[in-house]
Amino acid sequence: MSSHAMPNLCFVGGGRTGASLAFFFLRQGLPVISLIEKNPDRLNFLKKEFQWNFLDHQIDPQKLSAASVVFITVRDDHIMEMAVTLSKIKVNWKNKLVLHCSGTLSSLVLNPLQEVGAEIASFHPIYSFSLDPRENRLLNDVWFNLEGEPETLDRVEKIFTFKKDKFIRIKADQKQALHLACVFYSNFYIALAQMSHDLIEGFPISEKEVFRIFRPLLQSSVEQVLEHGPTGALTGPITRADRKTLSAHLDYLRDHHPDLLSVYIIFSQRLISISNLSPKDKTDLTMLFQNYKSNF
Repeated sequence: MSSHAMPNLCFVGGGRTGASLAFFFLRQGLPVISLIEKNPDRLNFLKKEFQWNFLDHQIDPQKLSAASVVFITVRDDHIMEMAVTLSKIKVNWKNKLVLHCSGTLSSLVLNPLQEVGAEIASFHPIYSFSLDPRENRLLNDVWFNLEGEPETLDRVEKIFTFKKDKFIRIKADQKQALHLACVFYSNFYIALAQMSHDLIEGFPISEKEVFRIFRPLLQSSVEQVLEHGPTGALTGPITRADRKTLSAHLDYLRDHHPDLLSVYIIFSQRLISISNLSPKDKTDLTMLFQNYKSNF
C-alpha cells in the first residue's frame, strides 16, 4: 500500500483511541498529517515516545484543509461541540470524510459538518484501547462497526481496505445494544474479578500471586467461550445441578459477603437458563434461588 495513493488523515483528540488508531494506520501505510491533543502531559508523552512530527497542540487550518479524512476522537460528550467548532473553520469541507468513534452516538451528531459539505459516519472499534498505543497488540484482529449513509460507508471501506473483512454495518438504533454488548464483554468481568479478590481478602497471598493463581482459570474460561459459546463453556455446580454446593455458597455469602449475594443469584439464574440441564433440574434450581431470595 503506497502512501501517495492514500488520503491524508487528521485526528482531533490524542487519547487512547486517537493515538492508537493513528499508530495503527501509520503502520498500514496511511499518512497522518495531524494529531491534535490539548492535554500537555499527554502531548509530551506522545512526543517523547514516538517523535511524531504531526503532533499539534491546536487545530491547524492548513493541515485540516489538507486532510481527506478527519477523525473526531474526543470524549462522547464533546463530539457535538467539536463538530460545531470544526464546521466554523474556513476550510472546504466538500468531499471530506469525518468520522467519530463513539459506541453510542449515531453519525447524526456530526450534522454541523454535514451541513457544510462533509460526509459523516460513525466508525467504532470493538476494542478496549491501552493508553500506550504500542500495547494494543490485537488491532489486526479488531472489528469496527460502521453507521451512516451506505454511499459514505462504501467510501470508508474503500479507504480502509486492509480492514474490509472486519467491518460490520449497523443502523443507528442498533448502536446502544452493540455498545452494551461491548461493555458486558470488556468491563463487567473486571468487576467480577474484583469481587473474586474480595472473597479471598485476608489470605496469606499477595495480589501478584492472586493473579498468577487465577490466570489459567480465567484464560481457559475465555478460550472456552470463544471456542464453544456460553453454553458449551459452562462448568461448575450449576452444570451438575449440585444443590448442596449452591446452598453452601448462598449461606456463605449471606454470612460473610451479603453485598455479593444478589450478584451471585442473578448470574446463577442466567446460567441455569442457558445450561443443558433437564427441565426438572432447571425448575428445581430456579426454585432454590427464588426461595432463598424471598427469604433473605
